[in-house]
Amino acid sequence: MSKIGRNEPCPCRSGKKYKKCCGANPKESVKQLTPEQAMKITLTGGVESIQAQAEKRRAARKELGVFFL
Repeated sequence: MSKIGRNEPCPCRSGKKYKKCCGANPKESVKQLTPEQAMKITLTGGVESIQAQAEKRRAARKELGVFFL
């Protein structure tokens, strides 16, 4: 599994960047996500961004791994 980048969204789904959330406190252990969980979070974020574009009546396309939305 790849390492979480400091500027990526936090895997705890708080909406904050990792460095401002779970990464800010290095003494606390961060639960590592399985590849399936990581893909689910990524897909959920991709779908949410497309839905936001649809609300604004804008066309949107997103490629996430093997998925093309």
